[in-house]
Amino acid sequence: MSSYKTYNHTPQNDFSFLVKMGLKPHHKLLDVGCGGGRMGFQCISYLEDENYFGFDKEENEILRYRTAFMKDSSVSKNKNPNILIDDFLLKNIDKSAKFDFVYAYSVFTHVGPDLIGLLLSNLKQHLTFE
Repeated sequence: MSSYKTYNHTPQNDFSFLVKMGLKPHHKLLDVGCGGGRMGFQCISYLEDENYFGFDKEENEILRYRTAFMKDSSVSKNKNPNILIDDFLLKNIDKSAKFDFVYAYSVFTHVGPDLIGLLLSNLKQHLTFE
């Protein structure tokens, strides 16, 4: 039962941490490995239109369902969240896209050092470094 509670409280704790670290509604956020949208709902409702970018490496039933729900829910319907299928090359993210914050919950624990290096290398061109 404690893991269920942790799963449900982690997004709120992480979101609060991001805000405490300076996340503002005008910032652009990249949610690496967005999966089922645990952070997506909170971030989409907080951020200004089109400032939430989430990607996962492969499309699956949960991601398809959550993407449709996030785009149609009353909280995020007019926010136009960007949900992408991509890999650590970030080839489906517009070259000019710049992010103020990057969130990667439990991604690095599931991939090897080569993929982590690949992601960090490809992220450099997309960071604002404010």
